[in-house]
Amino acid sequence: MKENRIAKRAFSYRAQAVPYEGEIGAGRLLPFIPKGGTVEVAVPDYIPETEPLGTMTVRGRSLSRVGIDDGDIVLLRKIFTKSQIKPDTICSLYIPATGEVVAKKITFREERMVLRYCGYDDEGDIYVDPDDVDIRGIVISVSRHKTEWPFIDEHYSDVPL
Repeated sequence: MKENRIAKRAFSYRAQAVPYEGEIGAGRLLPFIPKGGTVEVAVPDYIPETEPLGTMTVRGRSLSRVGIDDGDIVLLRKIFTKSQIKPDTICSLYIPATGEVVAKKITFREERMVLRYCGYDDEGDIYVDPDDVDIRGIVISVSRHKTEWPFIDEHYSDVPL
């Protein structure tokens, strides 16, 4: 089993109501059906209160190897740079051609985007044209559905810029 290379970081958090965007597929594509309202989650203090954020509920098990389970709520940073997308970064991807949304690790090779495999079955990496996929956000923390709020898996917190 591959060791997780993301270092755990200690941050302080604040409770904040963040827009809820619906469900995101993990190992399967889900139609993007925007939801309304907000979800109160723990947000790392280094992120300004005015920064655009979003939350989505994970549906599927393909990210369980990296600590994100079916039913977990992911906190998404909506404004980011391409340099902030590291090989272990989980991204929210919207596929305009089908109207579907999926959570995946991505990397860039030459002029292609690689949707990286991180599940249990035999599927492999998928190479796509970057124009065919819209990166809607990067996961910066995870709230477990199985425990009382707030539970933050700090190993998905990104580093302050």
